[in-house]
Order: sequence, then structure tokens, then C-alpha cells
Amino acid sequence: MKAVKRIEHVLIYIVLAATSLLILYPIALILVSSMKTSPEFMSNPFGWPQHWTFSNYTMAWETASFSTYFGNSILLTSVSVIFIVLFGSMTAYALNWNFKGSKQLFSYFLLGIMIPLQAKIITLFVFMKQLGIINTHFGLILVFIAFNLSLAIFIFFGFFKTIPKELKEAALLDGCSEIGTFWRIILPVSRPIIATVIILTGLYVWNSFFLPLILLQDKKLFPITLGLQRLKGEISVNWPLFFAAMVMLMIPIITVFVIMQKQFIKGLTNGAVKG
Repeated sequence: MKAVKRIEHVLIYIVLAATSLLILYPIALILVSSMKTSPEFMSNPFGWPQHWTFSNYTMAWETASFSTYFGNSILLTSVSVIFIVLFGSMTAYALNWNFKGSKQLFSYFLLGIMIPLQAKIITLFVFMKQLGIINTHFGLILVFIAFNLSLAIFIFFGFFKTIPKELKEAALLDGCSEIGTFWRIILPVSRPIIATVIILTGLYVWNSFFLPLILLQDKKLFPITLGLQRLKGEISVNWPLFFAAMVMLMIPIITVFVIMQKQFIKGLTNGAVKG
């Protein structure tokens, strides 16, 4: 039996190592390629650089206006995620009161997950144009909040079901209001699920390409995903420069995930168990 278990463990580690290699190899290739010159990349795209250079990062940041695009993405993502977490948690907490019509209201919010973005984009564009918020960060942030709110409510709702009712009742007996209970009791114990929502929705907003492409026309308002497209020429592409920009695109979201990974995993496991 011990020999069988050892073989199983070895096979599991082999599969995990192969999967990790499959995921990490493209990232490593992009990182290495970003430190080559364009002629060197074209002559040997899969080899090591003969002369390591960081000039592509400087050129992408300064010449290609990537600092502007990077700042726009930070603004769009941070503001959107803050309000998604705030509104999603408050709505899910209220729906857990089980008042009359709460189940129907919860089902209505879930429609936001079921209906694809492409089915709503024409109506959305016309509506935003009538409101005069097309081609603005404010309008795009509202759209990001609206499109991600259903997912946030769904995740928070499942997690709040696992919180013992006795915890809330004890706070109310101590004279805490419903709002006070939410801010002082519920949110502090919900840090794992908050991290999960931040990572999932932040990844969506940070990597979003379709919505900014449709709703923004001013190049100064472009996020980093649209800025990447400007690095592509009509005839040729400076691939090392493009890869350097991709590395800068990946760094923030990877950093956030590394910082919050423990809470993220706890949030996934806690949300999967219904109490």
C-alpha cells in the first residue's frame, strides 16, 4: 500500500510540474524576449539574448505613452473594484435577510451573469450616448461596476450564508445596529471572500479590451490593453517592445494575486461550503 501511495504522489507531482511548466514557459519566453533587440529576436526568437537590454521598457513607458495608459488602467480598476466590493457586499447582506421577494431579487441579479456582454452592447452604447457619458472614465467605470456586480453579489451571498446567525444576533443584542453589524462584524470576517472578489473582478477590469474599445475614442483615456494595440504597426511589429509592454501589463495583477493568494484560497474554500 505504501508503494502504491508513493507512486500516486510521484505521478501527481509529475502532472503538477508539467502543468506549471506549460503555464510558466510562455511567460518566461515573453520576459526573455522583451530584453532582446528587434534584429536579435527576428534571427533567434527562442534563444537567450546575447546582450541583455532594458531599453524596450524605457521606450514603451516614455515613447509609446505607456505611463498614461498605465495610470488610466490603475484608475479604472481601483475605483471600479472598490465600488463593486462595496455595493456587492451590501446587496448580498441585505438579500440574506430573507424578506419577501428576496429570492426573486437574487435571481434577477443573476441575470447579469447569464446574459452575454455582446447582447447588451448596442443598447448600452445608445443609452450612454443619450446620457452624455460616452468617451469618459466615469461612464466606463459605471459599466464595469454594473457588469461585475452580479458576480460579486453571487459570491458574497454564498459566503454570508456560512456565517453563523448567532454572531449577528449577539451583535444586535449588544445594541449594534444592522449597519454597525455589517461594518464591524460581517466585513472583518469576510476578508477572504473580499480578496476573492477583488482578484476576480480586478482581473476582468484590468484585462478588459472590448468595452474600452467601444466606449472610448480619446486616446488619452485609453487603458493599457488598448495601448498595447498602438504598438502594432500596419506592416510590422517591434516584438521586443510589444513583449516589454506585456510584461508591464502582467506585473500589477500578479503582484496583487501574490499578496492576496492566501485570502483568495480561503475565500474559494469557504464559499464552497454552505452552512
